[in-house]
Amino acid sequence: MNSFPSTFVYNPRKDLMETVPELRTLARRVKSLRIAKNMSRSSLALASGLSYDTIRRVELASQTGYNPKLDTLGYIAYGLKTPLTEVIARPKPQVA
Repeated sequence: MNSFPSTFVYNPRKDLMETVPELRTLARRVKSLRIAKNMSRSSLALASGLSYDTIRRVELASQTGYNPKLDTLGYIAYGLKTPLTEVIARPKPQVA
């Protein structure tokens, strides 16, 4: 027997919306590091060994729901010549 009430409807968008702030932070971080290194998406793709489309999906993760694997982020860090911890670091809260 199903343990869910008959009115239960799974909404995958709700699960996505709960992760959007983290994905948005990650997407902005990758893009800002790429721009700081004066790299295009194409040059980062070439340097990291990933496809242009993968780089684009990571940078647009909050819009598309793409959740990159850690090894993908490792390749991006390698392409940016920056530590992985810098790529995945959460921003420090600003103290007023």
